[in-house]
Amino acid sequence: MPKAYPQEFRDRVVAAARDRAGGVPLRRIAADSGISETCLQNWMRRADAASDRPSARSAHSRAPDARQLRLIEQEDEVLRRAIAYHDPAEGPAAARPSRFYPLVGELARDGIPIAVTCRVLRIARQPYYRWLARPVSDAAWIEAHRVDALIEAHRADAAAGYRALAEAAGEQGWPMAQRTAWRLCRGNDVRSAAHVAPQDRGRAPSGFERAEVLPHELTASRPGVLWLARLTEHGTTHGKRHLCLIRDMFSRRVVGYAVGERTSASLAVAAIDDAVARMGDPVGCTLWSDKGSQFQSRAFSRALSRHGLVPSPARVGADDDQEHAEAAQFFAVLQSRGLAPR
Repeated sequence: MPKAYPQEFRDRVVAAARDRAGGVPLRRIAADSGISETCLQNWMRRADAASDRPSARSAHSRAPDARQLRLIEQEDEVLRRAIAYHDPAEGPAAARPSRFYPLVGELARDGIPIAVTCRVLRIARQPYYRWLARPVSDAAWIEAHRVDALIEAHRADAAAGYRALAEAAGEQGWPMAQRTAWRLCRGNDVRSAAHVAPQDRGRAPSGFERAEVLPHELTASRPGVLWLARLTEHGTTHGKRHLCLIRDMFSRRVVGYAVGERTSASLAVAAIDDAVARMGDPVGCTLWSDKGSQFQSRAFSRALSRHGLVPSPARVGADDDQEHAEAAQFFAVLQSRGLAPR
């Protein structure tokens, strides 16, 4: 085992290393003293620890602290951007990891490593890289178009439920199961205007309200002044069919009708268009109807405005007795002679 150097010799070599000129390297001081550069660095570190003096080595040891500070700043930036990127009021579906994939790319372009962002947001990197190679999957693309079709159908008939909206979306070229339509409508807050919450049942209906402008008796002094709209269901050899009739209350004749497989706003609009095609544009004519969702829809309201008709929905239980009896007799004859299964 080699003999240890005296402490006085170590102190002189350490003092010479500290007092050396700026361009003199440590290895020259170590070579002049007959020791290795590593041995001189160890002596200087021990002397610093004994005297509690910072050295060049301790200055280098502060470098990881600067990197740690930079890492903390990056993590704070990720959290700040993530809070601004995601609104908790949007619900848990909006907090899916795929929702933050575009944010990961934005932060990467700003100089924050993807590994740091994924670790802070608790997102696996491999799914992100797969999404980066193909940002929109086939399932997401189809679901987005289905949602657009449902929203478009809801705009045309705000009173329709998710079953009717699913059929309308299928007519637009985006068929789906009723359960899928229910899930998409619920997730995108697409609600029927005719839906009444349990706590609101028994109260006066709100939305699509129009004041009744007719007296109790449904009479007219001349043709084209007052029309009445009725929608009924009838059994046929091909199953149930829904019939929408438009009657002129002066002549008591049917001036327009439409038949369909379901009671939709488009059925009422088709009956109005048929009546206008037969009778011409009766500008200023009042159309009396009940408060069914088909007659309260936006599509039906737009059709009335397009033809210059004045809407007048009835109050609940405000049907004229004479008209109700005539309508019941008319539909009974129609059912027995024209629509009854044979």
